[in-house]
Amino acid sequence: MPIDLSLQRVVKLLGKLGNPHLSNFFTIHIAGTNGKGSVCSYLSSILKENKFRIGKFTSPFLINRYDCISINNEPVNEIFFLEIEKTINRINLECNIRATEFEILTVIAFKIFELKKINFAILEVGLGGKLDATNNSDNGYELVNGGVILTGITKIDYDHENILGKTLSEISEQKAGIIKEKVKCVLDGSNKEEVIKKVREISESQGSKLYITNNDNGDRMEDTVIKTENFGEIPFKITPLLGRYQYQNLSISLKIIDLLYPYISRLRFGNGFTSDCKIKREQIIEGIKKVKWPARLQTLDLCINKEGERMRVLVDGAHNGSAAVELGQFIDKQYRQKGKKIVFVMSVTNSKKIESLVMPLFQREDRVFLTRFDYKDGVDQMPWISSYKCSVLKQKIERVYKKKGAVIPEMAVEENLEKLLEQMQWDREREVVVVCGSLYLASALFRIHLEHCSDGTKDIF
Repeated sequence: MPIDLSLQRVVKLLGKLGNPHLSNFFTIHIAGTNGKGSVCSYLSSILKENKFRIGKFTSPFLINRYDCISINNEPVNEIFFLEIEKTINRINLECNIRATEFEILTVIAFKIFELKKINFAILEVGLGGKLDATNNSDNGYELVNGGVILTGITKIDYDHENILGKTLSEISEQKAGIIKEKVKCVLDGSNKEEVIKKVREISESQGSKLYITNNDNGDRMEDTVIKTENFGEIPFKITPLLGRYQYQNLSISLKIIDLLYPYISRLRFGNGFTSDCKIKREQIIEGIKKVKWPARLQTLDLCINKEGERMRVLVDGAHNGSAAVELGQFIDKQYRQKGKKIVFVMSVTNSKKIESLVMPLFQREDRVFLTRFDYKDGVDQMPWISSYKCSVLKQKIERVYKKKGAVIPEMAVEENLEKLLEQMQWDREREVVVVCGSLYLASALFRIHLEHCSDGTKDIF
């Protein structure tokens, strides 16, 4: 079923299941255009290291539908997931609720969180915020009986304008729809002023205190620290996640942990809470060091065939202009400035604007291979999602460069990603292969790796 933002169906379906989202766990809800998955991963890793039982729901799924739901950072068991899914699909059909696939997935997550007796749910918004299926829990500011206890909003930029609005102010209004009455909210301070203005306006209308992170991270990232109220200075260099933008993501995460700290002794958890569940600086440091978030500036020794041949690639799910700028800056600093040439492998969802995606990335000396992430069976349970045909994408890129009067980089097309990887020629010493354009492309790439490498899961997660 195509995207249809509404809360009526998911609320009805949750009600038929006894409202598992209102179980005795507390929710931290994260919205934004870029960075929200990283923030969810930081929060989950930090809280797990402090001995809390954590449920995390992020989207889209990476390889299989069930891997978007995790308990203590481990994807839920497939058989367990399918049992819950079967029950929920039956109720959805019998009651003629007609919930969308994402709404059903969200309800599965809540039901699993209830059954696994978690302490905290870390939720990433799927699309927008105000009418997203994840935005259905009561506020938890009274610190009893669960609910949303804190919210966070990462970098907001243009994306899904046909659904969320044409201006940053309109998009921000949708994203800030997760803000709850009297529940504190943390906002990425690197956002543009019109974003900050709109989010502040909504937080004030809800009686929610807004905290805006510091945007000054200096030039030398290796020397940068993030100041906290309760845990001293945290060195930025300890994070294994790459990219300057992780400074903002980690800053949001640590501010949320800072705000959570004084609540801990007052929270009334259900099962699974012990006296060991406290937030300590040492465990925060360890949680940051252990954080993982695949397909974000991730280096992978990709297995491309049954013979075990490997190709080292940089995988990044950059799929909008803001993410492309960050990826481009990383490539420049890490590779181009060191004399490396770039070979791009790209596939793009057919609803995306091309100019803002390719201009920050491609340079005249690059080589570009265009392919499709849905070259086999499409995206599981999401038939409305498809990639541009390679010929169409190539034409669009050529138009962009001609319009700008720029030199068009060398481009080749191959619809079959697996075939492309097997036939690609590249200079291992002088060239770096960068796979980008869509998280669905990263997903297709990981499935190829797992098909040819029996123990390949550890390379990805």
